[in-house]
Amino acid sequence: MFEAAFRAHVADALLPTASPRFKQMLAAQHITVRPAASGLATTGRKYEKPLLVLFGVAAVVLLISCANIANLILARNAARHREIVVRLALGASRTRIAWQLFTENLTLALSGCLVAVLLSAWGTRLLVSLLPPSSLPVAFNLRPDFAVFGFTGGVAVATAILFGLGPALRASREKLEMSLHGGQRVIGSGWRGRLLVAGQLALSLPLLVGAGLFVKTLHNLKSSDLGFHAENVVTFDLSHPKGTSQDRLRQACAEIKQRLESHPGVIVASYSSGSMYGDGGWSGSVDVIGNPSPGKDNDVGLISAGPGFFEAIGLGLLQGRYLNFQDQAEKPPVAVVNESFARHYFGSESAIGQRIKLDFEPEIVREIVGLVRDAKHYGVRERVWPMVYLPAREGDSFLVRANLNTQLLAGIVRTEVRASDKILQIQEMQPFDTVINGMISQERLTALLSSVFGVLACLIAAIGLYGVVAYGVSRRTNEFGIRMAMGAQRRDVRILVLRQTLVVILCGVAIGVGGALVAARLLSSEIYGMLYGIKPTDISLLMGATISLVAIALLAAFLPARRASRVDPMVALRYE
Repeated sequence: MFEAAFRAHVADALLPTASPRFKQMLAAQHITVRPAASGLATTGRKYEKPLLVLFGVAAVVLLISCANIANLILARNAARHREIVVRLALGASRTRIAWQLFTENLTLALSGCLVAVLLSAWGTRLLVSLLPPSSLPVAFNLRPDFAVFGFTGGVAVATAILFGLGPALRASREKLEMSLHGGQRVIGSGWRGRLLVAGQLALSLPLLVGAGLFVKTLHNLKSSDLGFHAENVVTFDLSHPKGTSQDRLRQACAEIKQRLESHPGVIVASYSSGSMYGDGGWSGSVDVIGNPSPGKDNDVGLISAGPGFFEAIGLGLLQGRYLNFQDQAEKPPVAVVNESFARHYFGSESAIGQRIKLDFEPEIVREIVGLVRDAKHYGVRERVWPMVYLPAREGDSFLVRANLNTQLLAGIVRTEVRASDKILQIQEMQPFDTVINGMISQERLTALLSSVFGVLACLIAAIGLYGVVAYGVSRRTNEFGIRMAMGAQRRDVRILVLRQTLVVILCGVAIGVGGALVAARLLSSEIYGMLYGIKPTDISLLMGATISLVAIALLAAFLPARRASRVDPMVALRYE
């Protein structure tokens, strides 16, 4: 209803004079109505996809941990099989035995749930501390409510049923005749333990590959050429009371620029209207005098730039000249364009001297007087737009390039702005490279947390593998003693254990490679689009993660294998 009313109002007010492209763009837009109490903060929408991915990663780590616990439960039940058999022989029902074992597992799961809730209070604060500061004050409610407790408790009960009920039922089905006749029992987990270990390794590899993809994406974003140089540049915005005259703002901007540049160490200061970098860009359509517009894509990015803007931002000049004070009079009207604009509209011809008209000023014909390098003003992930830079008499954003300490420069800026006009207020003063780094904050957060989870999953899987191999070695002590008594060397025993373990490792890794490829393609798809500058099938990354996981797994298996090779044959035979 609200959207229909809004579209009707727009149709009456704007569409009669709007361009066809604007009509098409408006038709594709949808309106989302949100409660006013939730505010206008975009943090939730910005981090929605990364947090969804990290939720999946945490779920995978939980599965790996549960598989590890299931292995321990199998081993513990195997160690208690004599107790269970005796109780069955004394008349205890199998249902009661299974219920007791499951209750023990459920108690363990609920205890872990309680510890997790306590740790979550610290973890959520740590997570919020990793977020960059926002221009809008955002209050996060970090108190766990009944929904959080209910979800956590439900997960605990589900994991207890999924990974604790099976071992409990299996342990309650002991065969009395075979067990009461005595004899050493073979490893209780058997193929189930090896299957769980292979599953842990299969789940760990996609996490390692995903962490590598996110780290590589972050590296590519940080090393991407933006077209300008943000080092030694401080930016700040100016706010003023509503109704302040343009003449007063123009005079204030010119005076602030002059005052700042009079200080030793300040190279250049300038101002602009329109986003220098990030969201909030200004765009429009353009007509080139004497040339038909090529194709349907006729939108260009627009920035109104004051004198010294290009020098302050470090945007290189290729042809012609920069904008200066004389251009503010608009006699004649001029503009500077970038390489993408010149290439799109003029091809191999020179852009200098060409004339253009912009849709919001149809009566003004501007001459192109300068050509500058391409720059990614709208974010490192965005394409390079054809840009038009117009002369600005005033602006709400300032840049100062200086060879001064940031704190010293900040003090100078505050003093000079206050001296220029007391009605002006400084907003969000920070180094320009901090602004740029803030635009990739979600990639930094994703890379950090995915790396932590990937390493954690790998360690848990290695511990699980170590436990299974160590338990198997302890149950096969007599076998190894007999082998060595019959002439086997210590090296032969080590190789035997490692070879059998390597089969499990390779099976898990083979499954994990397929899962890693599927996960990588999903992350690079249009749904998520979280990768940058890297192919989801990067062989070097996949091979590196695979080799690392196999090496860690073999190291975890080597310690029990070495212990198996040190078995004293005489002790083993005497025990037998």
